[in-house]
Amino acid sequence: DVDKVSNYSGVERGKILSAAQYLFDAKHSLVLAGGASASSEQELSLQVTVGLINLVLGNIGKTINLINSRKPKSDLQRTLEIVSEMEKGDYDVLFVDGSNPLFTLPSNSKFKFAIKKLSLLVSFSSHLDETTKEADLILPSSTSLETWGDNIPYEGVYSLIQPTMTPVFDTKSLGDILLTIAKDSELKTYATFLDYLKDYWKKLQAKIGNSESFEIFWEKSLEQGGQFVSNQNATQIATSPKALKLSFEKVKFDRTRQDKKSKLVLLPYPSIKTFDGRSANRPWMQELPDPVVQAAWDTWAEIHPDTAKANGIKQGDFIQVRNFYGELNVPAYLTPYVHKDVVAVPIGNGHTAYGRYAESVKGGNVYELLPSQKNSSLALLSTNVQIKKGIGKAKLVNVQGSDDQGKREIGKTRDIKTDHGDDHHDDHYGHHGHYEPKQMYEQREHPTYRWGMAVDLAACTGCSACVTACYAENNIPTVGKDIMNQGREMSCLRIERYFDGSADELAVSFVPMMCQHCNNAPCEPVCPVYATYHSEEGLNTMVYNRCVGTRYCGNNCVYKVRRFNWFEFDFPAPLDMQLNPDVMKRTAGVMEKCSFCTQRIAGAKDLAKDEGRMVRDGEVQPACVQSCPTEALVFGDLNDPNSRVSKISKDERSYKILDHHLNTQPVVTYLDNLKYSNKI
Repeated sequence: DVDKVSNYSGVERGKILSAAQYLFDAKHSLVLAGGASASSEQELSLQVTVGLINLVLGNIGKTINLINSRKPKSDLQRTLEIVSEMEKGDYDVLFVDGSNPLFTLPSNSKFKFAIKKLSLLVSFSSHLDETTKEADLILPSSTSLETWGDNIPYEGVYSLIQPTMTPVFDTKSLGDILLTIAKDSELKTYATFLDYLKDYWKKLQAKIGNSESFEIFWEKSLEQGGQFVSNQNATQIATSPKALKLSFEKVKFDRTRQDKKSKLVLLPYPSIKTFDGRSANRPWMQELPDPVVQAAWDTWAEIHPDTAKANGIKQGDFIQVRNFYGELNVPAYLTPYVHKDVVAVPIGNGHTAYGRYAESVKGGNVYELLPSQKNSSLALLSTNVQIKKGIGKAKLVNVQGSDDQGKREIGKTRDIKTDHGDDHHDDHYGHHGHYEPKQMYEQREHPTYRWGMAVDLAACTGCSACVTACYAENNIPTVGKDIMNQGREMSCLRIERYFDGSADELAVSFVPMMCQHCNNAPCEPVCPVYATYHSEEGLNTMVYNRCVGTRYCGNNCVYKVRRFNWFEFDFPAPLDMQLNPDVMKRTAGVMEKCSFCTQRIAGAKDLAKDEGRMVRDGEVQPACVQSCPTEALVFGDLNDPNSRVSKISKDERSYKILDHHLNTQPVVTYLDNLKYSNKI
């Protein structure tokens, strides 16, 4: 009953009916139960309910393939049983590989006490983390980029893992370490793990019925990343209304929590920056702003303004988040887009031994507030907390200038149900919504190439892979929390985030913002030494050794995408090994910005010149374009009418940011974001 569910869940009746209407209207629907909010002691009931909904929608065999269903390899319940057996003294030796249980297991799992009963704790790790620090023997293992391996998530998919680089340090893969140990015994073994892997794949070749020679089979498997065998034996399921009714009646929900003193529920969520903590020692990831909160170099607690007001808490105050199991001391981030009864904290920080960058982020480990319930996985949404105002204000670094676009149409959205984009009534607009002003001067021509970029806002998820890729490709230094708090970060590309609508009807716009390489660039005429100028190929070029640091160009840039090197930053070993030899390391006192990875453009042009041809479409991929998982970014030659970027720039959804206000004539084209409005 809709009213019953609405009263129980606190979700309005209209929203429940809207969700049902969305699913009914969809050509191909799918309901998923995942993420932190679905990870609780009731996760099985939730998954069963979602499975039944998909069954009612007729998704089995369409958007859901039951052949691929499998039981997760990891099981928290079995892990806790092993810890209990260790505590009793049932184990002498423990091998730990690819995990950090002293950080990721809840504190009441007693793992830190159980390892004291071991005779030998052996850690295979490429980093000195909390668990490795306590190990009796450390055997440094290679990273996944340096090792051979394979993975079979389910029958029919046989994936090969091959090294992309030789080991940087004196390390071995886990397989090779075990084989080295076995050589000292009387066991029959292999010379290397690669030999073992090939022997296994010979058996796999026979299993799938491949009759080629193994050498050919192996080479083809390497080229395509594995073997992928289609399985046509799909499971068919009949739908019985009576069975469904009985099933729903058996699904029981329990709203009980451990802490009866507070109704606030703790919601730890995996961070896009550090995930479960494994990336916390990487400065690139720590300096990467969270796509939604836009904070960096910190842990925070997201709470609703009404909840904060009731507890005397203001934006940026230190607060104590505590329960029976532990306590966190973190800055408060007030946002109306979190439930009033929820305290949301990102997972991943609070390390005590994981390198200088991880240890610099204080506040505590949110895992320590979780109970160790005997689920198949860690129940994140499983405990209540109390919050209390702490002492002092925190220096929470937030790089978002404004949550609102201020009617500037930076990130534009259109409704695909009505197919009406933003209305343009100005006579200056052409057929596709492009601004076409009358020009006072003769416009520049670009005789060979005119490089440009297109950004599809409907495809951008805000994942920020492009931002980190830009750091890696262009030797951009990480400046740290204090300098970043002064607004002096060096990122040439950022993801702007805007909240459109209201807390009830929220729409989030992510807008990748880089140098727009304007054809009428405000930065160019103010440079007294001609360090920034417009090239014949449409690039806004920056000559570093000509710049004298007046910063006039930065003041005149309406997009605020130029960065000034206030300091000269070092890349401490071994981070100096990550520097790109094709890009010079800049010094203090010069301005820099996005160049569309001009070193890659030069490389493609040299190759084309040697072969006596023009650069092909798609041959040049700046780092941001190459790393985008949804292909939201496209780069190419605007002079070529058949290039992807040229076609996209003429799309009916295309527009240029601020161009109709300022006539800057950017070569970066954006496509409207899309939404589907359906109010009941």
